[in-house]
Amino acid sequence: MTVRPSRLGYARLAKDGSWGVIAETPVWFYWPTTTRGLKYELAKMSPEGAVGDLDLDQQSLLGRQHGEGRLEGDLYADPLGLLLLAAIGSETPTAGVAEALTYKKHTYTWADTPPSLTIEEYKGLYTGSATNVEQFLGMGVQTLTLGWAPAEDESILSVGAALIGKAPGKAATEAFTKPSYRPLPGWKGECDLGGADFECIVDFELNIETGCVLTKSGAGSQDPQGILFGGRSVRGSATFLFEDDDEYDDWVADTTREWIIDLQGVDIVETVAETPYYERLVITLSDVNILDHEPDDSGDFVVAKVDWRSQDDTTNGIGLFELYNAVASY
Repeated sequence: MTVRPSRLGYARLAKDGSWGVIAETPVWFYWPTTTRGLKYELAKMSPEGAVGDLDLDQQSLLGRQHGEGRLEGDLYADPLGLLLLAAIGSETPTAGVAEALTYKKHTYTWADTPPSLTIEEYKGLYTGSATNVEQFLGMGVQTLTLGWAPAEDESILSVGAALIGKAPGKAATEAFTKPSYRPLPGWKGECDLGGADFECIVDFELNIETGCVLTKSGAGSQDPQGILFGGRSVRGSATFLFEDDDEYDDWVADTTREWIIDLQGVDIVETVAETPYYERLVITLSDVNILDHEPDDSGDFVVAKVDWRSQDDTTNGIGLFELYNAVASY
């Protein structure tokens, strides 16, 4: 008997050529996920009409099918760029700094039809056989979650993606190339609130909700006919060291402020004019409204737990996301 060690599995992602169709030459981004979260959803029906005897279990019928689930793992800049594109919709690459050759800045702007993804999950050790690989096509991002816990000594930034699309199939595999990039640590992040440094964040979570759903109709197929993106939002939660009443006053007065989250990695992408430039994610939320504010005792400090949402702004919409790495474009 051959078993498959769970820690040897991984996922790889590429942009679809069109919805539900793998690109002719896919550009893969490997993501060492911590969950094997995608699954095949297949409806089965059991008719229960009167059949002349006491046996209720008649022959079953197959219903509709699709793929869905959630992938989670540490935040690696390269695969994150593709997930951001699939959640937000449009990406513009430029030089990260003047005279940079490989250091790129990817600016994401909101679009009505983000691209779908091809995702392959490897179930254990790569063997060159398709028997341990599932390929999911046409996967749309429903929710993209970013987590940052800078107060923890061993904190690594995290990312999770809820996805939905076509039912999986088996895929021909290619030799696995172990990625050399490393995830972003929690300690290297910074925050700016209302134009001033804010050094009180203990925990932070951001969720991009896209409203992505399957479209289904009478088309003679078990598979969905596509995906559709509905109302989107950027919201989340945060825990602050209770330094003063500023955030409480914002909540009571329904006052909004700009939040800027600057998260950096430890891998140098390029050195320009003797200055090293690192992988980096900058999130600008121009108009943040605090929805709830609750004081609490963390055991060592008094903290404030808040729920928040990013309101629409004429400059940055509901959020501006800028990623820096060595990927030319997504």
